[in-house]
Amino acid sequence: MIFAGSVDDGKSTLMGRLFYDAGALPADQIDQIAQYRTLNENNLPDFSLFTDGLREERTKGITIDVAYRYFRTKNRQYIVADTPGHFHFTRNMITAASNANLIVLLVDVQQGMIEQTKLHMEIANRLGIKHWIVCVNKMDRVDYQMNAFERVSQEIQQYASAVNNRINISIIPVSALHGDQVVEPSASMTWYGGPTLLELIEQAESNENEHDKPLRFSVQCFYSASEVATSTCNFALGRVAGGCVYPGDDVAVWPGNEQLRVSRIFVGSREVFCATEGMSVTLQFSSSCHLSRGMYLCDPKIELLKSRQLRVTVCWLSEQKCDFEASYLLKHGHNLYNVRIQKDSIRDTNSGGEPKTEGIQIKESRIKPTKSNGDIFGTENEIFNVLVNLEREMAFDPYNMNRNTGSVVFINPATFETCAAGFVCPFDNE
Repeated sequence: MIFAGSVDDGKSTLMGRLFYDAGALPADQIDQIAQYRTLNENNLPDFSLFTDGLREERTKGITIDVAYRYFRTKNRQYIVADTPGHFHFTRNMITAASNANLIVLLVDVQQGMIEQTKLHMEIANRLGIKHWIVCVNKMDRVDYQMNAFERVSQEIQQYASAVNNRINISIIPVSALHGDQVVEPSASMTWYGGPTLLELIEQAESNENEHDKPLRFSVQCFYSASEVATSTCNFALGRVAGGCVYPGDDVAVWPGNEQLRVSRIFVGSREVFCATEGMSVTLQFSSSCHLSRGMYLCDPKIELLKSRQLRVTVCWLSEQKCDFEASYLLKHGHNLYNVRIQKDSIRDTNSGGEPKTEGIQIKESRIKPTKSNGDIFGTENEIFNVLVNLEREMAFDPYNMNRNTGSVVFINPATFETCAAGFVCPFDNE
């Protein structure tokens, strides 16, 4: 899960308070932070320092890099990401959010919804994060008034519904500083009878069943059991990018029209009966085959889509603007493609659905068109739609179907700088 929000909304403090009150922090770390500086009249440690580990972060009191922490309760294990709130570090937030199943988004009760909060909602929606917990923080600064919470809660609900009305969203009042409604119910907010933050996290459903997705296996390398050098192989090593595979399953190979039968599956030297999404495994086949790095093994009944043109939502990460006259490298799985980017026709939800051309970025209420100067637009941290023309056919799934096979990275071929993260969209006829 990911903690997100604007600068000074209290993300790091809330994370530290959650870990502290849940007993998930080692005693030596608590002692070390307590010696650094204290926070309040109760002589409690500065909870933000449990996640803000860089010297510059502690000096300036802001989060710069993504901080990952591991959190365990009696029911679950979590990987938690504390992300920067400043607009300049939006790309860091996108990197962390791309792997998240749950977002905890903070809103300052005194400020309400601001542009950076809306941007984070848009990003969470585009990255397919289905479970949202919005914490209206700093309730102690408004004397825990119910009216203040309800005003901000209504504003959040309206905007979240405009972004995606199918999102599973929970909104709760908290005070990260004093621990109200974080792990234990708040004595200062008896008017709120809902669950605490920890209870909501524990109740959140896990991702949809990976077994229901079609098989996607990305071949990283391969070898033969024979000591004699041949052009064929019996084993493929790689990562399951979707679905699951069992011994005895038939798989289709892309590119090509070959079909193989899986005979055995290994994790390291240990044989297993099944490989599911996220596992790095070795597949043994019942017959010799011809494979190479970058190939996909997939469900013969539900094959990957193939095309030389993609519609992609891009989060631009580079300080150098997107250039439609330039060529880029596109990385998809283990494959690299030479590509050119062109403008896409998009539909602005505030304009009655009329087609628009140009880029898109976050404005006051929803995504709006951005004006273009010549053939160059797309600034750092901007989100926009493009059409991508590839030198050769690529196999993929839309991002909303599979994050692994639907995500791409754009690279500057001259500097090898990562220019953008991209999320493949389905075409209207798909």
